[in-house]
Amino acid sequence: MSRHVAPALLAVALAAGCLPATPRSTVRLIDGEPQDSAFVSPGAYHHYIEGEIALLQGDSSVAAEHFQAALTYDPESAYIHFRLAEIHGRAGRLKEAHAELDGALRLRPGFADALVLRGKLYWLVGDAPRAGAALELCIAANPDQPAAYLVQAGVLEQTSRVAEARRVLEQLTKRVARDADGHAALAFLCLRQVDYGCAARHLGAVLQSRADLETLVRLAHVHRSEGHLQEAIKLLREAFDRSGGQLAVASTLAEVLLQAGETQAIDDLLSILESATDEGPERLVQLVELCVEAERPARGLALADGQAKQEDSAALQIARAEALAKLGRGQEAKQALRRLLEGPQGHAAAVRLARLLQREGALSEASDVLRQALTRHGHHDGVALALSLALSRQGKADPSVQVVRDALLGRPESRELRFGLGAALERVGRWREAIAVMRQLLAKNSKDASAHNFIGYTQVEHGVELKEAERSIRQALYHTPGEGYIMDSLGWLYFRQGRLTEAQRVLRVACRLAPREAEVLGHLAEVTAALKDLGGALQLLRRALALSDDPKLTARFRQRLNELEKGRVGTRW
Repeated sequence: MSRHVAPALLAVALAAGCLPATPRSTVRLIDGEPQDSAFVSPGAYHHYIEGEIALLQGDSSVAAEHFQAALTYDPESAYIHFRLAEIHGRAGRLKEAHAELDGALRLRPGFADALVLRGKLYWLVGDAPRAGAALELCIAANPDQPAAYLVQAGVLEQTSRVAEARRVLEQLTKRVARDADGHAALAFLCLRQVDYGCAARHLGAVLQSRADLETLVRLAHVHRSEGHLQEAIKLLREAFDRSGGQLAVASTLAEVLLQAGETQAIDDLLSILESATDEGPERLVQLVELCVEAERPARGLALADGQAKQEDSAALQIARAEALAKLGRGQEAKQALRRLLEGPQGHAAAVRLARLLQREGALSEASDVLRQALTRHGHHDGVALALSLALSRQGKADPSVQVVRDALLGRPESRELRFGLGAALERVGRWREAIAVMRQLLAKNSKDASAHNFIGYTQVEHGVELKEAERSIRQALYHTPGEGYIMDSLGWLYFRQGRLTEAQRVLRVACRLAPREAEVLGHLAEVTAALKDLGGALQLLRRALALSDDPKLTARFRQRLNELEKGRVGTRW
Protein backbone atom coordinates (compact mmCIF):
# COMPACT_ATOMS: atom_id res chain seq x y z
CA MET A 1 0.00 0.00 0.00
CA SER A 2 1.22 3.54 -0.76
CA ARG A 3 2.73 5.42 2.14
CA HIS A 4 0.78 8.51 1.02
CA VAL A 5 -2.71 8.50 2.58
CA ALA A 6 -5.62 10.24 0.82
CA PRO A 7 -7.12 13.12 2.90
CA ALA A 8 -10.53 11.43 3.16
CA LEU A 9 -9.05 8.21 4.51
CA LEU A 10 -6.82 10.20 6.85
CA ALA A 11 -9.92 11.82 8.32
CA VAL A 12 -11.53 8.39 8.77
CA ALA A 13 -8.41 7.11 10.45
CA LEU A 14 -8.43 10.04 12.83
CA ALA A 15 -12.07 9.36 13.68
CA ALA A 16 -11.26 5.73 14.41
CA GLY A 17 -8.21 6.57 16.48
CA CYS A 18 -5.83 4.53 14.35
CA LEU A 19 -2.96 6.93 13.79
CA PRO A 20 0.40 6.30 15.51
CA ALA A 21 1.02 8.54 18.49
CA THR A 22 3.18 9.15 21.47
CA PRO A 23 2.44 6.65 24.30
CA ARG A 24 -0.20 7.76 26.82
CA SER A 25 -1.07 10.93 24.87
CA THR A 26 -4.50 12.31 24.09
CA VAL A 27 -4.35 11.69 20.37
CA ARG A 28 -7.48 9.76 19.31
CA LEU A 29 -10.50 11.56 17.86
CA ILE A 30 -13.82 9.72 18.00
CA ASP A 31 -16.90 11.61 16.83
CA GLY A 32 -14.76 14.73 16.95
CA GLU A 33 -13.84 14.26 20.63
CA PRO A 34 -10.23 13.60 21.81
CA GLN A 35 -9.82 10.26 23.59
CA ASP A 36 -7.01 9.15 25.92
CA SER A 37 -5.09 6.36 24.23
CA ALA A 38 -2.04 4.23 24.51
CA PHE A 39 0.33 4.01 21.55
CA VAL A 40 -1.43 2.89 18.33
CA SER A 41 0.85 0.75 16.24
CA PRO A 42 1.43 1.25 12.50
CA GLY A 43 0.07 -2.29 12.03
CA ALA A 44 -3.32 -1.33 13.42
CA TYR A 45 -3.37 1.79 11.29
CA HIS A 46 -2.43 -0.17 8.15
CA HIS A 47 -5.11 -2.84 8.60
CA TYR A 48 -7.74 -0.27 9.50
CA ILE A 49 -7.14 1.67 6.27
CA GLU A 50 -7.12 -1.55 4.24
CA GLY A 51 -10.43 -2.50 5.85
CA GLU A 52 -12.02 0.83 4.97
CA ILE A 53 -10.80 0.51 1.37
CA ALA A 54 -12.30 -2.99 1.16
CA LEU A 55 -15.65 -1.63 2.40
CA LEU A 56 -15.56 1.12 -0.22
CA GLN A 57 -14.99 -1.61 -2.83
CA GLY A 58 -17.93 -3.61 -1.48
CA ASP A 59 -15.87 -6.51 -0.09
CA SER A 60 -17.07 -6.85 3.50
CA SER A 61 -15.38 -10.21 4.15
CA VAL A 62 -11.92 -8.78 3.35
CA ALA A 63 -12.78 -5.69 5.42
CA ALA A 64 -13.67 -7.90 8.39
CA GLU A 65 -10.33 -9.73 8.10
CA HIS A 66 -8.43 -6.43 8.16
CA PHE A 67 -10.43 -5.02 11.07
CA GLN A 68 -9.86 -8.24 13.02
CA ALA A 69 -6.14 -7.97 12.29
CA ALA A 70 -6.20 -4.32 13.42
CA LEU A 71 -7.61 -5.46 16.78
CA THR A 72 -4.61 -7.73 17.34
CA TYR A 73 -2.47 -4.59 17.21
CA ASP A 74 -4.91 -2.30 18.99
CA PRO A 75 -7.38 -4.35 21.10
CA GLU A 76 -8.56 -1.17 22.87
CA SER A 77 -10.20 0.39 19.77
CA ALA A 78 -13.95 0.68 20.42
CA TYR A 79 -14.48 2.02 16.92
CA ILE A 80 -12.98 -1.05 15.20
CA HIS A 81 -15.23 -3.29 17.30
CA PHE A 82 -18.14 -1.15 16.11
CA ARG A 83 -17.13 -1.46 12.45
CA LEU A 84 -16.96 -5.24 12.82
CA ALA A 85 -20.40 -5.21 14.44
CA GLU A 86 -21.77 -3.31 11.43
CA ILE A 87 -20.37 -5.91 9.04
CA HIS A 88 -21.77 -8.82 11.05
CA GLY A 89 -25.14 -7.09 11.37
CA ARG A 90 -25.46 -6.51 7.61
CA ALA A 91 -24.64 -10.19 7.03
CA GLY A 92 -27.29 -11.33 9.54
CA ARG A 93 -24.73 -12.66 12.04
CA LEU A 94 -26.48 -11.03 14.98
CA LYS A 95 -24.75 -13.00 17.74
CA GLU A 96 -21.33 -11.96 16.47
CA ALA A 97 -22.54 -8.37 15.99
CA HIS A 98 -23.72 -8.12 19.59
CA ALA A 99 -20.41 -9.62 20.83
CA GLU A 100 -18.49 -6.88 19.02
CA LEU A 101 -20.85 -4.24 20.41
CA ASP A 102 -20.21 -5.61 23.90
CA GLY A 103 -16.51 -5.05 23.27
CA ALA A 104 -17.07 -1.52 21.96
CA LEU A 105 -19.28 -0.52 24.90
CA ARG A 106 -16.94 -2.10 27.45
CA LEU A 107 -14.14 0.08 26.12
CA ARG A 108 -16.30 3.16 25.67
CA PRO A 109 -19.51 3.22 27.73
CA GLY A 110 -22.23 5.32 26.13
CA PHE A 111 -20.68 5.04 22.63
CA ALA A 112 -23.54 6.56 20.56
CA ASP A 113 -22.99 4.70 17.28
CA ALA A 114 -22.73 1.36 19.07
CA LEU A 115 -25.91 1.89 21.09
CA VAL A 116 -27.87 3.04 18.03
CA LEU A 117 -26.70 -0.03 16.10
CA ARG A 118 -27.67 -2.26 19.04
CA GLY A 119 -31.14 -0.70 19.03
CA LYS A 120 -31.47 -1.31 15.28
CA LEU A 121 -30.36 -4.93 15.58
CA TYR A 122 -32.88 -5.64 18.34
CA TRP A 123 -35.61 -3.94 16.32
CA LEU A 124 -34.64 -6.03 13.31
CA VAL A 125 -35.69 -9.19 15.17
CA GLY A 126 -38.80 -7.55 16.66
CA ASP A 127 -37.42 -7.10 20.18
CA ALA A 128 -38.89 -3.65 20.79
CA PRO A 129 -38.23 -3.54 24.59
CA ARG A 130 -34.50 -4.19 24.20
CA ALA A 131 -34.29 -1.85 21.22
CA GLY A 132 -35.95 0.88 23.26
CA ALA A 133 -33.67 0.29 26.24
CA ALA A 134 -30.53 0.61 24.11
CA LEU A 135 -31.78 3.78 22.48
CA GLU A 136 -32.88 5.34 25.79
CA LEU A 137 -29.43 4.63 27.18
CA CYS A 138 -27.89 6.28 24.13
CA ILE A 139 -30.05 9.40 24.54
CA ALA A 140 -29.18 9.63 28.22
CA ALA A 141 -25.45 9.35 27.49
CA ASN A 142 -25.51 11.48 24.33
CA PRO A 143 -28.31 14.06 24.63
CA ASP A 144 -26.97 16.07 21.68
CA GLN A 145 -26.70 13.14 19.23
CA PRO A 146 -29.79 13.03 16.92
CA ALA A 147 -29.46 9.46 15.61
CA ALA A 148 -30.79 7.72 18.73
CA TYR A 149 -33.85 10.00 18.92
CA LEU A 150 -34.70 9.31 15.30
CA VAL A 151 -34.43 5.53 15.59
CA GLN A 152 -36.26 5.52 18.93
CA ALA A 153 -39.13 7.54 17.45
CA GLY A 154 -39.35 5.11 14.55
CA VAL A 155 -39.52 2.11 16.89
CA LEU A 156 -42.20 3.77 19.02
CA GLU A 157 -44.34 4.75 16.06
CA GLN A 158 -44.13 1.30 14.50
CA THR A 159 -45.33 -0.19 17.79
CA SER A 160 -48.33 2.21 17.76
CA ARG A 161 -46.90 4.43 20.51
CA VAL A 162 -47.29 7.51 18.37
CA ALA A 163 -47.67 10.03 21.20
CA GLU A 164 -44.40 8.82 22.76
CA ALA A 165 -42.66 8.98 19.38
CA ARG A 166 -43.79 12.57 18.99
CA ARG A 167 -42.49 13.47 22.46
CA VAL A 168 -39.08 11.98 21.61
CA LEU A 169 -38.83 14.04 18.43
CA GLU A 170 -40.04 17.19 20.18
CA GLN A 171 -37.30 16.61 22.75
CA LEU A 172 -34.74 16.30 19.95
CA THR A 173 -35.82 19.50 18.21
CA LYS A 174 -35.56 21.40 21.49
CA ARG A 175 -32.15 20.02 22.44
CA VAL A 176 -30.64 20.25 18.95
CA ALA A 177 -32.71 23.11 17.56
CA ARG A 178 -30.96 23.29 14.18
CA ASP A 179 -31.00 19.57 13.41
CA ALA A 180 -32.83 19.46 10.08
CA ASP A 181 -33.35 15.69 10.17
CA GLY A 182 -35.12 15.93 13.54
CA HIS A 183 -37.47 18.64 12.31
CA ALA A 184 -38.13 16.69 9.11
CA ALA A 185 -38.94 13.50 11.05
CA LEU A 186 -41.33 15.39 13.34
CA ALA A 187 -42.97 17.06 10.33
CA PHE A 188 -43.59 13.67 8.70
CA LEU A 189 -45.01 12.25 11.94
CA CYS A 190 -47.35 15.25 12.17
CA LEU A 191 -48.44 14.64 8.58
CA ARG A 192 -49.31 11.06 9.48
CA GLN A 193 -51.36 12.41 12.39
CA VAL A 194 -53.06 14.90 10.03
CA ASP A 195 -51.65 17.77 12.10
CA TYR A 196 -50.79 20.14 9.28
CA GLY A 197 -49.99 23.12 11.50
CA CYS A 198 -47.25 21.12 13.24
CA ALA A 199 -45.96 19.80 9.89
CA ALA A 200 -45.77 23.34 8.47
CA ARG A 201 -43.82 24.66 11.48
CA HIS A 202 -41.19 21.95 11.37
CA LEU A 203 -40.81 21.92 7.60
CA GLY A 204 -40.27 25.67 7.91
CA ALA A 205 -37.50 24.92 10.43
CA VAL A 206 -35.94 22.49 7.94
CA LEU A 207 -35.90 25.25 5.31
CA GLN A 208 -33.90 27.47 7.67
CA SER A 209 -31.13 24.86 7.61
CA ARG A 210 -31.44 23.57 4.04
CA ALA A 211 -33.66 25.11 1.38
CA ASP A 212 -33.71 21.96 -0.74
CA LEU A 213 -36.20 21.22 -3.51
CA GLU A 214 -37.92 18.32 -1.71
CA THR A 215 -38.65 20.38 1.41
CA LEU A 216 -39.99 23.31 -0.61
CA VAL A 217 -42.40 21.03 -2.49
CA ARG A 218 -43.43 19.20 0.68
CA LEU A 219 -44.16 22.43 2.57
CA ALA A 220 -46.14 23.71 -0.42
CA HIS A 221 -48.14 20.46 -0.28
CA VAL A 222 -48.91 21.09 3.40
CA HIS A 223 -50.07 24.65 2.75
CA ARG A 224 -52.24 23.42 -0.10
CA SER A 225 -53.76 20.82 2.23
CA GLU A 226 -54.78 23.61 4.59
CA GLY A 227 -56.19 25.74 1.78
CA HIS A 228 -53.35 28.29 1.98
CA LEU A 229 -52.92 28.44 -1.78
CA GLN A 230 -50.88 31.66 -1.97
CA GLU A 231 -48.25 30.29 0.42
CA ALA A 232 -48.14 27.08 -1.63
CA ILE A 233 -47.74 29.05 -4.87
CA LYS A 234 -44.88 31.11 -3.45
CA LEU A 235 -43.00 27.98 -2.37
CA LEU A 236 -43.62 26.19 -5.66
CA ARG A 237 -42.35 29.17 -7.62
CA GLU A 238 -39.14 29.05 -5.61
CA ALA A 239 -38.95 25.29 -6.17
CA PHE A 240 -39.49 25.80 -9.91
CA ASP A 241 -36.62 28.30 -10.06
CA ARG A 242 -34.32 26.06 -8.02
CA SER A 243 -35.15 23.04 -10.17
CA GLY A 244 -34.12 24.81 -13.36
CA GLY A 245 -37.62 24.59 -14.76
CA GLN A 246 -38.45 20.95 -14.09
CA LEU A 247 -41.79 20.01 -15.64
CA ALA A 248 -42.77 17.91 -12.63
CA VAL A 249 -42.60 20.99 -10.40
CA ALA A 250 -44.25 23.12 -13.10
CA SER A 251 -47.15 20.65 -13.29
CA THR A 252 -47.81 20.93 -9.55
CA LEU A 253 -47.49 24.71 -9.69
CA ALA A 254 -49.93 24.91 -12.60
CA GLU A 255 -52.40 22.71 -10.73
CA VAL A 256 -52.35 24.98 -7.67
CA LEU A 257 -52.55 28.12 -9.82
CA LEU A 258 -55.61 26.62 -11.52
CA GLN A 259 -57.10 25.85 -8.11
CA ALA A 260 -56.50 29.47 -7.05
CA GLY A 261 -58.04 30.80 -10.28
CA GLU A 262 -54.83 32.59 -11.33
CA THR A 263 -55.29 32.28 -15.08
CA GLN A 264 -52.70 34.87 -16.11
CA ALA A 265 -50.06 33.23 -13.93
CA ILE A 266 -50.72 29.90 -15.67
CA ASP A 267 -50.22 31.53 -19.08
CA ASP A 268 -47.01 33.18 -17.87
CA LEU A 269 -45.70 29.84 -16.61
CA LEU A 270 -46.48 28.13 -19.91
CA SER A 271 -44.71 30.92 -21.80
CA ILE A 272 -41.56 30.31 -19.76
CA LEU A 273 -41.76 26.58 -20.47
CA GLU A 274 -42.44 27.09 -24.18
CA SER A 275 -39.19 29.02 -24.52
CA ALA A 276 -37.35 25.75 -23.78
CA THR A 277 -39.14 23.47 -26.26
CA ASP A 278 -35.90 23.00 -28.16
CA GLU A 279 -34.63 20.76 -25.35
CA GLY A 280 -36.00 17.68 -27.07
CA PRO A 281 -39.15 15.90 -28.27
CA GLU A 282 -39.93 14.32 -24.90
CA ARG A 283 -40.14 17.71 -23.19
CA LEU A 284 -42.39 18.99 -25.98
CA VAL A 285 -44.79 16.10 -25.46
CA GLN A 286 -44.83 16.70 -21.71
CA LEU A 287 -45.51 20.38 -22.26
CA VAL A 288 -48.49 19.67 -24.53
CA GLU A 289 -49.83 17.29 -21.86
CA LEU A 290 -49.31 20.00 -19.23
CA CYS A 291 -51.30 22.47 -21.31
CA VAL A 292 -54.20 20.02 -21.37
CA GLU A 293 -53.98 19.44 -17.59
CA ALA A 294 -53.87 23.20 -16.99
CA GLU A 295 -57.12 23.69 -18.97
CA ARG A 296 -55.22 25.23 -21.90
CA PRO A 297 -55.93 22.62 -24.60
CA ALA A 298 -56.00 25.19 -27.44
CA ARG A 299 -52.51 26.30 -26.47
CA GLY A 300 -51.34 22.69 -26.34
CA LEU A 301 -52.83 22.00 -29.77
CA ALA A 302 -51.16 25.07 -31.27
CA LEU A 303 -47.84 24.02 -29.75
CA ALA A 304 -48.15 20.49 -31.14
CA ASP A 305 -49.17 21.73 -34.60
CA GLY A 306 -46.36 24.29 -34.64
CA GLN A 307 -43.75 21.61 -34.01
CA ALA A 308 -45.35 18.74 -35.90
CA LYS A 309 -43.02 18.82 -38.89
CA GLN A 310 -39.89 18.91 -36.75
CA GLU A 311 -41.03 16.47 -34.08
CA ASP A 312 -43.77 14.39 -35.70
CA SER A 313 -43.59 11.56 -33.17
CA ALA A 314 -46.37 9.18 -32.20
CA ALA A 315 -46.14 10.42 -28.60
CA LEU A 316 -46.72 14.01 -29.77
CA GLN A 317 -49.68 12.93 -31.90
CA ILE A 318 -51.22 11.14 -28.89
CA ALA A 319 -50.81 14.27 -26.76
CA ARG A 320 -52.31 16.32 -29.61
CA ALA A 321 -55.33 13.98 -29.68
CA GLU A 322 -55.85 14.58 -25.94
CA ALA A 323 -55.92 18.32 -26.63
CA LEU A 324 -58.48 17.82 -29.42
CA ALA A 325 -60.70 15.73 -27.15
CA LYS A 326 -60.50 18.37 -24.42
CA LEU A 327 -61.63 20.98 -26.94
CA GLY A 328 -64.70 18.88 -27.74
CA ARG A 329 -63.33 17.71 -31.09
CA GLY A 330 -63.69 14.05 -30.21
CA GLN A 331 -64.13 12.79 -33.76
CA GLU A 332 -60.83 14.33 -34.87
CA ALA A 333 -59.11 12.96 -31.77
CA LYS A 334 -60.33 9.44 -32.48
CA GLN A 335 -59.26 9.64 -36.12
CA ALA A 336 -55.79 10.80 -35.10
CA LEU A 337 -55.43 7.92 -32.65
CA ARG A 338 -56.71 5.32 -35.13
CA ARG A 339 -53.95 6.33 -37.55
CA LEU A 340 -51.40 5.33 -34.90
CA LEU A 341 -52.83 1.93 -33.97
CA GLU A 342 -50.60 -0.12 -36.26
CA GLY A 343 -47.41 1.79 -35.46
CA PRO A 344 -44.86 1.09 -32.70
CA GLN A 345 -46.82 3.24 -30.22
CA GLY A 346 -50.10 1.57 -31.13
CA HIS A 347 -50.56 0.16 -27.63
CA ALA A 348 -50.46 3.66 -26.10
CA ALA A 349 -52.79 5.03 -28.79
CA ALA A 350 -55.21 2.15 -28.17
CA VAL A 351 -55.42 2.91 -24.44
CA ARG A 352 -56.15 6.59 -25.13
CA LEU A 353 -58.68 5.76 -27.84
CA ALA A 354 -60.46 3.27 -25.58
CA ARG A 355 -60.70 5.92 -22.90
CA LEU A 356 -62.38 8.35 -25.31
CA LEU A 357 -64.80 5.67 -26.49
CA GLN A 358 -65.76 4.77 -22.92
CA ARG A 359 -66.50 8.42 -22.14
CA GLU A 360 -68.94 8.36 -25.06
CA GLY A 361 -70.51 5.13 -23.80
CA ALA A 362 -69.09 2.98 -26.62
CA LEU A 363 -67.90 0.27 -24.21
CA SER A 364 -67.99 -2.63 -26.68
CA GLU A 365 -65.97 -0.72 -29.28
CA ALA A 366 -63.41 0.26 -26.61
CA SER A 367 -62.94 -3.41 -25.69
CA ASP A 368 -62.50 -4.36 -29.36
CA VAL A 369 -59.79 -1.71 -29.83
CA LEU A 370 -57.85 -3.01 -26.82
CA ARG A 371 -58.18 -6.66 -27.86
CA GLN A 372 -56.83 -5.82 -31.30
CA ALA A 373 -53.93 -3.95 -29.68
CA LEU A 374 -53.01 -7.05 -27.65
CA THR A 375 -53.12 -9.17 -30.81
CA ARG A 376 -51.15 -6.67 -32.87
CA HIS A 377 -48.49 -5.61 -30.37
CA GLY A 378 -48.22 -8.58 -28.05
CA HIS A 379 -48.28 -8.27 -24.29
CA HIS A 380 -48.43 -4.81 -22.72
CA ASP A 381 -49.39 -4.19 -19.09
CA GLY A 382 -51.28 -0.97 -19.77
CA VAL A 383 -53.41 -2.50 -22.52
CA ALA A 384 -54.30 -5.56 -20.43
CA LEU A 385 -55.35 -3.40 -17.46
CA ALA A 386 -57.35 -1.03 -19.68
CA LEU A 387 -59.14 -4.00 -21.28
CA SER A 388 -59.97 -5.39 -17.84
CA LEU A 389 -61.57 -2.08 -16.86
CA ALA A 390 -63.51 -1.85 -20.12
CA LEU A 391 -64.86 -5.40 -19.75
CA SER A 392 -65.93 -4.81 -16.16
CA ARG A 393 -67.82 -1.68 -17.24
CA GLN A 394 -69.64 -3.85 -19.76
CA GLY A 395 -70.67 -6.17 -16.94
CA LYS A 396 -68.35 -8.97 -18.13
CA ALA A 397 -67.02 -9.95 -14.73
CA ASP A 398 -65.13 -13.18 -15.38
CA PRO A 399 -63.45 -12.01 -18.63
CA SER A 400 -62.34 -8.77 -16.92
CA VAL A 401 -60.46 -10.80 -14.30
CA GLN A 402 -59.19 -13.43 -16.72
CA VAL A 403 -57.48 -10.93 -19.01
CA VAL A 404 -55.25 -9.82 -16.13
CA ARG A 405 -54.59 -13.42 -15.05
CA ASP A 406 -53.52 -14.23 -18.62
CA ALA A 407 -51.17 -11.24 -18.64
CA LEU A 408 -49.66 -12.38 -15.33
CA LEU A 409 -48.74 -15.73 -16.86
CA GLY A 410 -46.30 -13.88 -19.08
CA ARG A 411 -45.08 -11.47 -16.39
CA PRO A 412 -45.64 -13.06 -12.98
CA GLU A 413 -43.32 -10.57 -11.23
CA SER A 414 -45.16 -7.47 -12.46
CA ARG A 415 -46.30 -5.42 -9.49
CA GLU A 416 -48.64 -3.38 -11.73
CA LEU A 417 -50.42 -6.47 -13.05
CA ARG A 418 -50.70 -8.01 -9.58
CA PHE A 419 -52.23 -4.79 -8.26
CA GLY A 420 -54.46 -4.66 -11.34
CA LEU A 421 -55.69 -8.18 -10.60
CA GLY A 422 -56.74 -7.07 -7.13
CA ALA A 423 -58.53 -4.05 -8.58
CA ALA A 424 -60.30 -6.24 -11.17
CA LEU A 425 -61.48 -8.67 -8.49
CA GLU A 426 -62.78 -5.83 -6.33
CA ARG A 427 -64.67 -4.26 -9.24
CA VAL A 428 -66.64 -7.46 -9.81
CA GLY A 429 -67.49 -7.91 -6.14
CA ARG A 430 -64.83 -10.51 -5.24
CA TRP A 431 -63.31 -8.19 -2.69
CA ARG A 432 -62.03 -10.81 -0.25
CA GLU A 433 -59.98 -12.35 -3.07
CA ALA A 434 -58.80 -8.84 -3.96
CA ILE A 435 -57.52 -8.29 -0.42
CA ALA A 436 -55.69 -11.63 -0.57
CA VAL A 437 -53.91 -10.48 -3.75
CA MET A 438 -52.86 -7.25 -2.04
CA ARG A 439 -51.46 -9.24 0.88
CA GLN A 440 -49.28 -11.09 -1.65
CA LEU A 441 -47.86 -7.74 -2.73
CA LEU A 442 -47.21 -6.74 0.88
CA ALA A 443 -45.39 -10.04 1.49
CA LYS A 444 -42.90 -8.89 -1.16
CA ASN A 445 -42.83 -5.23 -0.16
CA SER A 446 -44.24 -4.26 3.22
CA LYS A 447 -43.84 -0.56 2.32
CA ASP A 448 -46.30 -0.68 -0.60
CA ALA A 449 -48.57 2.17 0.47
CA SER A 450 -51.08 1.62 -2.33
CA ALA A 451 -51.60 -2.01 -1.29
CA HIS A 452 -52.07 -1.04 2.37
CA ASN A 453 -54.53 1.66 1.35
CA PHE A 454 -56.42 -0.70 -0.99
CA ILE A 455 -56.96 -3.21 1.83
CA GLY A 456 -58.10 -0.55 4.27
CA TYR A 457 -60.39 1.26 1.85
CA THR A 458 -61.97 -1.98 0.62
CA GLN A 459 -62.76 -3.04 4.18
CA VAL A 460 -64.26 0.39 4.88
CA GLU A 461 -66.40 0.21 1.73
CA HIS A 462 -67.83 -3.12 2.83
CA GLY A 463 -68.14 -2.12 6.48
CA VAL A 464 -66.02 -4.98 7.82
CA GLU A 465 -63.03 -5.21 10.16
CA LEU A 466 -62.82 -1.45 10.62
CA LYS A 467 -60.05 -1.68 13.25
CA GLU A 468 -57.89 -3.62 10.83
CA ALA A 469 -58.88 -1.17 8.09
CA GLU A 470 -57.62 1.72 10.20
CA ARG A 471 -54.30 -0.07 10.79
CA SER A 472 -53.89 -0.58 7.05
CA ILE A 473 -54.71 3.03 6.21
CA ARG A 474 -52.33 4.24 8.94
CA GLN A 475 -49.60 2.04 7.45
CA ALA A 476 -50.23 3.60 4.04
CA LEU A 477 -50.06 7.04 5.62
CA TYR A 478 -46.83 6.07 7.41
CA HIS A 479 -45.07 5.28 4.13
CA THR A 480 -46.51 8.16 2.06
CA PRO A 481 -47.77 10.82 4.48
CA GLY A 482 -50.15 13.46 3.20
CA GLU A 483 -51.25 11.72 -0.02
CA GLY A 484 -54.72 12.79 -1.13
CA TYR A 485 -56.04 9.31 -1.97
CA ILE A 486 -55.01 8.00 1.47
CA MET A 487 -56.57 11.00 3.18
CA ASP A 488 -59.78 10.14 1.32
CA SER A 489 -59.64 6.60 2.75
CA LEU A 490 -59.06 7.92 6.26
CA GLY A 491 -61.93 10.39 6.00
CA TRP A 492 -64.25 7.70 4.66
CA LEU A 493 -63.23 5.45 7.56
CA TYR A 494 -64.12 8.21 10.03
CA PHE A 495 -67.50 8.57 8.32
CA ARG A 496 -68.17 4.84 8.69
CA GLN A 497 -67.21 5.10 12.37
CA GLY A 498 -69.66 7.97 12.88
CA ARG A 499 -66.89 10.53 13.50
CA LEU A 500 -68.50 13.07 11.20
CA THR A 501 -66.60 16.23 12.17
CA GLU A 502 -63.24 14.48 11.81
CA ALA A 503 -64.39 12.92 8.55
CA GLN A 504 -65.33 16.31 7.12
CA ARG A 505 -61.99 17.84 8.16
CA VAL A 506 -59.94 15.06 6.57
CA LEU A 507 -62.05 14.83 3.41
CA ARG A 508 -61.72 18.57 2.90
CA VAL A 509 -57.96 18.05 2.90
CA ALA A 510 -58.35 15.23 0.37
CA CYS A 511 -60.49 17.47 -1.88
CA ARG A 512 -57.92 20.28 -1.76
CA LEU A 513 -55.23 17.82 -2.85
CA ALA A 514 -57.41 16.17 -5.50
CA PRO A 515 -59.96 18.81 -6.51
CA ARG A 516 -60.93 16.98 -9.72
CA GLU A 517 -61.43 13.51 -8.24
CA ALA A 518 -65.15 12.79 -8.51
CA GLU A 519 -65.27 10.03 -5.90
CA VAL A 520 -63.49 12.15 -3.27
CA LEU A 521 -66.00 14.96 -3.83
CA GLY A 522 -68.80 12.41 -3.54
CA HIS A 523 -67.49 11.24 -0.18
CA LEU A 524 -67.32 14.82 1.14
CA ALA A 525 -70.85 15.44 -0.17
CA GLU A 526 -72.15 12.46 1.80
CA VAL A 527 -70.47 13.60 5.03
CA THR A 528 -71.76 17.15 4.47
CA ALA A 529 -75.29 15.83 4.05
CA ALA A 530 -74.97 13.78 7.24
CA LEU A 531 -74.00 17.00 9.04
CA LYS A 532 -77.33 18.51 7.87
CA ASP A 533 -75.77 20.91 5.33
CA LEU A 534 -77.99 19.89 2.43
CA GLY A 535 -77.11 22.87 0.24
CA GLY A 536 -73.38 22.25 0.58
CA ALA A 537 -73.86 18.55 -0.15
CA LEU A 538 -75.84 19.27 -3.33
CA GLN A 539 -73.17 21.66 -4.56
CA LEU A 540 -70.40 19.09 -3.99
CA LEU A 541 -72.39 16.31 -5.61
CA ARG A 542 -73.07 18.38 -8.74
CA ARG A 543 -69.33 19.06 -9.04
CA ALA A 544 -68.63 15.34 -8.66
CA LEU A 545 -71.20 14.48 -11.31
CA ALA A 546 -69.62 16.94 -13.77
CA LEU A 547 -66.18 15.35 -13.27
CA SER A 548 -67.18 11.67 -13.33
CA ASP A 549 -66.25 9.60 -16.39
CA ASP A 550 -67.21 6.24 -14.85
CA PRO A 551 -70.74 5.22 -15.95
CA LYS A 552 -71.41 3.27 -12.75
CA LEU A 553 -70.23 6.11 -10.52
CA THR A 554 -72.15 8.65 -12.58
CA ALA A 555 -75.37 6.65 -12.17
CA ARG A 556 -74.79 6.47 -8.42
CA PHE A 557 -74.25 10.24 -8.22
CA ARG A 558 -77.43 10.95 -10.20
CA GLN A 559 -79.50 8.71 -7.94
CA ARG A 560 -78.06 10.29 -4.82
CA LEU A 561 -78.55 13.79 -6.20
CA ASN A 562 -82.19 13.02 -6.85
CA GLU A 563 -82.61 11.78 -3.26
CA LEU A 564 -80.92 14.82 -1.75
CA GLU A 565 -82.97 17.21 -3.88
CA LYS A 566 -86.06 15.58 -2.37
CA GLY A 567 -84.61 16.05 1.12
CA ARG A 568 -83.82 12.37 1.70
CA VAL A 569 -80.48 12.47 3.45
CA GLY A 570 -79.92 8.94 4.74
CA THR A 571 -76.67 7.22 3.77
CA ARG A 572 -76.24 5.43 0.48
CA TRP A 573 -72.46 5.02 0.32
